[in-house]
Amino acid sequence: MRTGRLRHRVTIQQPKAGSANEYGEIINTWTTLDTIWADVFELYGSEAVAAAQVSPEASVRVTTRYRADVSEDMRIKWGERYLYPVALIKDVRKTSIAWFCREER
Repeated sequence: MRTGRLRHRVTIQQPKAGSANEYGEIINTWTTLDTIWADVFELYGSEAVAAAQVSPEASVRVTTRYRADVSEDMRIKWGERYLYPVALIKDVRKTSIAWFCREER
């Protein structure tokens, strides 16, 4: 992994079970797991077609250093944008993770 490409500051957030509303629905809140450096790449054209093999909804690829404590139920906050992973691809050498994410605005 080339660490010079990790030039974007992102926050990994994890869901936290909240309280029930008046209809009995559980309202989840988000807590910060960590703020780290990442490479954020928006998929366009042929990259989006190639990413469709991983997931048809992926529009952003985020590459971070390897972490054992992350999962697909988390989200990434990048500036004012929220990215929700649809696939996590962990390097077999445990050096990096590619997060293929969809964005909700």
